[in-house]
Amino acid sequence: MEILGPIHGILFLAYVSIAVGIRGPLGWSHRTTLYVLLGAVVPFGGFVVDRWLARTTAAPAG
Repeated sequence: MEILGPIHGILFLAYVSIAVGIRGPLGWSHRTTLYVLLGAVVPFGGFVVDRWLARTTAAPAG
């Protein structure tokens, strides 16, 4: 079970990197980015942020 800690840490850093990386192309404000990153820290916050983003953002054309 000692491997789960580092895997969790790597996945968390990947999430933060992706969120910061897509911030510009998606046109997120500083507040939206803060909510997304805060959702990664608060237990079950990712689910709340996911539903909030689905309601408040338009789907990309394509």
